[in-house]
Amino acid sequence: MTWPDFWSTTFPAYLGALGSIAASAVAVAAFVRDLRTRAGLREVAGSAGSTVELPRMGAPLAPDAAPTVRPSPAGRRADDAPASLELTVRSGRGVLRNLGAETIRLDRLRVPSGGKTLTFSAPLPAGVGPGEEFGFALRDQLAGPAVAALLVEWTDAGGTTRVSRFYV
Repeated sequence: MTWPDFWSTTFPAYLGALGSIAASAVAVAAFVRDLRTRAGLREVAGSAGSTVELPRMGAPLAPDAAPTVRPSPAGRRADDAPASLELTVRSGRGVLRNLGAETIRLDRLRVPSGGKTLTFSAPLPAGVGPGEEFGFALRDQLAGPAVAALLVEWTDAGGTTRVSRFYV
């Protein structure tokens, strides 16, 4: 093989091979992103954000008793409700703020569908006073959903355990 033959036949073949490998990598990345988006959108479409009040342990239950579901307190001020939470997520950093007038206890934070990793700034359970914040890091896992539900289990000053759902 002569030098001109290399540049006229072999080199273009190598460029074509590299181009097809790069195109395949872009296609796989787009496919994974599409899977993440579809899984997240299914989860969001499945339910709206809400706070669920759980019955106390050992308390008698009526035969038709079910958890009380209340809409999320979006847009409420601290004097509107005795206890409520607000979630802010920016650049992989999440902050839960107590908007209520009473101290609450955060018992558990989790992402039931997976796909997200939580790293807490303080151990749980943690007390959060009125206007105070609890921070955590939120990282995506490969091929996890683009949007997932974050469940926050917390107890208000009266001892009522609640579960709030936020989408991250």
